[in-house]
Amino acid sequence: IVDEVSNIEAIVTEAPSQFPSTSTEPSSLPSVLPSSQPSENPSISIIPSESPSTSNMPSSQPSISPEASPSESPSHLPSSQPSISPEGSPSESPSISFSPTTSHPSSKPSVAPSSMPTRDCPFVLDECFNGGMWSSFTCECLCVSPYCPDAVDGRCTQTSCPANYHETLFDDQRAPWFEYGSSCLASKTLPSSVDAIYPSEEVCCANEYPDNIDGCISRRAAVSQLTFNGELLLIGTSCSTSGSERASAVGTLASSILSSLCENISGLTCSGSSKVIVNNYCGEDYNSEAVYSSSRRRLENTDDEGNQQVNFAFITQSTDSDEIQGIHSLLSSYLQGTTLNTFLESVKVNVLASNPTSSLQTLSAVTYAAVNAFIAGTGFFYPAWGYLETCISDGNQGPYMNRDHGSWLYGNLISCCQRYYGWDVVGCTQRNAEATLISGTISSIVDPTDILYFPDWERTDTCINGGAAPAYMKDDADLWMYETLLDCCKVHYGWEGGFDSCMSSQGGDPPTRSPISESWYVDWGNFVCVESCEGASPCSGHHEPWDTLYDSKLQCCRIHLWWKDDCVEL
Repeated sequence: IVDEVSNIEAIVTEAPSQFPSTSTEPSSLPSVLPSSQPSENPSISIIPSESPSTSNMPSSQPSISPEASPSESPSHLPSSQPSISPEGSPSESPSISFSPTTSHPSSKPSVAPSSMPTRDCPFVLDECFNGGMWSSFTCECLCVSPYCPDAVDGRCTQTSCPANYHETLFDDQRAPWFEYGSSCLASKTLPSSVDAIYPSEEVCCANEYPDNIDGCISRRAAVSQLTFNGELLLIGTSCSTSGSERASAVGTLASSILSSLCENISGLTCSGSSKVIVNNYCGEDYNSEAVYSSSRRRLENTDDEGNQQVNFAFITQSTDSDEIQGIHSLLSSYLQGTTLNTFLESVKVNVLASNPTSSLQTLSAVTYAAVNAFIAGTGFFYPAWGYLETCISDGNQGPYMNRDHGSWLYGNLISCCQRYYGWDVVGCTQRNAEATLISGTISSIVDPTDILYFPDWERTDTCINGGAAPAYMKDDADLWMYETLLDCCKVHYGWEGGFDSCMSSQGGDPPTRSPISESWYVDWGNFVCVESCEGASPCSGHHEPWDTLYDSKLQCCRIHLWWKDDCVEL
């Protein structure tokens, strides 16, 4: 029977047997090809296959934990589900990207690479001592005089320094910050008073003004500024009718004057703070901190037979007040005699060589007249009580003003004068000009109240004009001062006899009819303003000779009973 069975050919079907064997022993002749329908109950091996499958399709259920031994043939395609947490140990062979890490470039990219990039210093000193600072550009301590780096630890403790150490210290550095003029300033030229330097304005303010850091950052440092004013007369020129051509001419003149000064005056070193401003040309005011400005006010035409006057100002700044004084001396000495002729010829040559507008092409000569010069600080303005009685900007305000700079300091002279010398704003601005003037003269500032009449009770006891009014009257001219003698006498000397005397004292004729038939005065017994008339309220009988009369109840209340809110209603 066995032999017969062995010779029978098996019928092979594509479907698995409906009655598979249940042997507990594996087949001694397993199939060579994998089943097209894997087992529903596969074996679970704890030892990986020595011949894993090489399917080109990734598993639909990849492992959720990494393999202890990484693959020797990793995939070249990035994962569609990358890890969301960084690896504890960075890769020893990081990938090299050939495209930016984001599809959106920076909204504020740098225009050019840094001229002084920071370096990866092998070490960094946390403190340089004696006011020095660490430079991340050259990896060293930068020291202020009289110190330089110690050869052993590099800190600013050595006083035996190379001859040119401090002179060349910042040649390859950014300008350091230091305390100056009630704020912090950046400059490569250190004043002799500086004993500490810092890498930034914020660090400087935090160290020098720890109780007012924001105020320090917002305040201007008060450096010395020279303003040297002069006039030129351009012979043979005319004024263009075109505003744009005049503006172009102003720019040409400003650059020509600046070049002629900086290139010809021996010893004058012009810097980024040096500039020339043309203040007036062809009867137009060009007052502006720029070289010229299109914002200007039309003045009276100064055309004088083809000769145009140019008002200009040479401006420069320095932290060294002695240097500013020296520049003024250089300018004053140069702009006279034979050197002045050199300057004027240079201005003419520069103007004609700059392809000027037609109005300047006929320039045949230039003359010069000195005006005046001022030296003032560039800081915020504060009241100099007790010695100047004006507002100044030299940076020497008290610490209490710096701590509350928003309440004490002002960015311009007029605002400061209005706040602290409100009763005499004109005088405040005049005294500031007098305090900062170093050469030449200044014109008196015209006070518009000088022509108004006021009651001169303390001296003449009548109404006068001429600019001698007390400051409190000038400050509130609408209340105290009048355009005509009649109005002033009527209000302040309105009683019988007083009015005639007031009008006659200034050469006026009293009117034939008294202007005081219905005037207002103060009833001091009841502290109310009443009318000088008989009858019911508001009349309170005729006034006494010593009562001051007013045109209206409102004026009476404002002057004498201003503290009563209901004065007008009573």
